[in-house]
Amino acid sequence: MRKIRLFMMLTLIVAGAPLLAAAEDFPAGDLVISQPIARLISGNGTVHFTITNHGQRPDRLISASTPIAEQSVLHTHRLDEGVMKMRAVDAIEIAPGATVELKSGGLHLMLIGVTSTALSGDNFPLTLTFERTGTVTLPMAAQVIGGHHDHPGQMDHMEHMEHMEHMDRMEKDGQMNH
Repeated sequence: MRKIRLFMMLTLIVAGAPLLAAAEDFPAGDLVISQPIARLISGNGTVHFTITNHGQRPDRLISASTPIAEQSVLHTHRLDEGVMKMRAVDAIEIAPGATVELKSGGLHLMLIGVTSTALSGDNFPLTLTFERTGTVTLPMAAQVIGGHHDHPGQMDHMEHMEHMEHMDRMEKDGQMNH
């Protein structure tokens, strides 16, 4: 019985190790970036994290880059005539004292043309550029959905977003295990 408990504990520790990287806080000037994670699928991906501004002046996230993708684009979802649509944004404002969450269904960072064959739990660098704070490079924890990185560009951008939204619904409904 002790061996089984020990095995279960070790399994949980090893399985949860990639999530620990995602739980870290990364201070950058007056900003703190928390819980960075990238969800990768079929040559594209989304990046989620929170940014808290502890300063007295606003800052703006104006761009992002990573060596594992051809493009990194700031996006939001907006309701347009009763239909949720994704739109690129020029920047994401972080007001003094505010926390901005980049997540599915809202503000997020799209990785288009992922060229890496990252596996779940792998880390890769993501560089964020802020108007006031400058550049910050984070270790991103990869979460590969479906494990399909052998066919980059297999889905077009809209197919990818529809698939990611479907995966989010499944995750929220408890139909998906990580």
